[in-house]
Amino acid sequence: MRNLHNKNHTAGHLIDYALHNLGYKLISSKAYHFPQGPYVEYQGTLEQAEREQLQTKLEKAVNDLVEQALPVKITLIDNDSKKRAMIVNDFQPILCGGTHVLNTKDIGHITIRKIKNEKGNLRVSYAVV
Repeated sequence: MRNLHNKNHTAGHLIDYALHNLGYKLISSKAYHFPQGPYVEYQGTLEQAEREQLQTKLEKAVNDLVEQALPVKITLIDNDSKKRAMIVNDFQPILCGGTHVLNTKDIGHITIRKIKNEKGNLRVSYAVV
């Protein structure tokens, strides 16, 4: 079960990176990385047509990151106080206290199940296989 948690958690952060790579500068506001319906929420919304197009593009982009077999590191960021962060390859660190895989290839396949507007936020629901 812990392995599934690791995969879900890292997959959620890979969605952040994939969205950024697609040119979306969305700020995550909430996430649920557990096996029962994982998702990531971002501030703001998108029109239905754009959400439908994004679902296919995002699934491809996030699985491209998986297939690249990128290393996942946990480190402490030394600012005013040490904060735990995860870093995939040489991307921007993401502050996180969760568990992660050691390599993106360990995730398997990520399916983007749904992208919807939820109470003023954009919710990206996903699953790992």
